[in-house]
Amino acid sequence: VRISSDTDVSTVDAARIDEIVGRVAETDLVAGSLLSSDHLVPDGRQLLDSDEAVVGVLLGPGDSPTRVMRRGTPVLVVVRPAAGSQGETEQVEGWVYDTSGEALNTRERPIELAVPRDSAAAISAAAADRRVTVVALAE
Repeated sequence: VRISSDTDVSTVDAARIDEIVGRVAETDLVAGSLLSSDHLVPDGRQLLDSDEAVVGVLLGPGDSPTRVMRRGTPVLVVVRPAAGSQGETEQVEGWVYDTSGEALNTRERPIELAVPRDSAAAISAAAADRRVTVVALAE
């Protein structure tokens, strides 16, 4: 593939394929798109920090925005108290880890969220009880 040279467009030269293969992308890569170093997690860094965990959440209609939810989107995970309890609503910052799961015939859709490790169990339990909503934050 040939592209015209433009100093405003950052790309990765195909000759660097051996150093690129195996690296983790920070964003979803669309087939046929140009690859930039900005698309990759810095070499030696993991996608998740050691104090993060990934939780799966099944979101119903109205539980989150639909168009802006893509990998890397910063989010606020809102955990509502259990029905009949006196608990407080909790808000936990995180980011979208994956949205590739197919929507179910119930219009629910699975999403994976990266959240602080110390909040993961509570978010997972609340998600199992359908007490989680997700708010997309500005990037």
